[in-house]
Amino acid sequence: MPLITVKKEAKKESLSIEIHADVLNEINNYCKWAKIDVDLFLEEAAKFIFKKDREYKLQLNTSSRGRKKKDT
Repeated sequence: MPLITVKKEAKKESLSIEIHADVLNEINNYCKWAKIDVDLFLEEAAKFIFKKDREYKLQLNTSSRGRKKKDT
């Protein structure tokens, strides 16, 4: 069963990237198997990283606290 499922459309931005051919081939194979578009795959992969990366979350929390102190 695929980990990614089709969801409701939201506002989209266009993107032009370069990616290693082997990685793109595997992404395309996964998307074909899961019956999803590559854009959905990339969005969900990014969300997964944002959710799991502890150092990134810590940096976000630290920078947002600094902004709140400046606003008061």
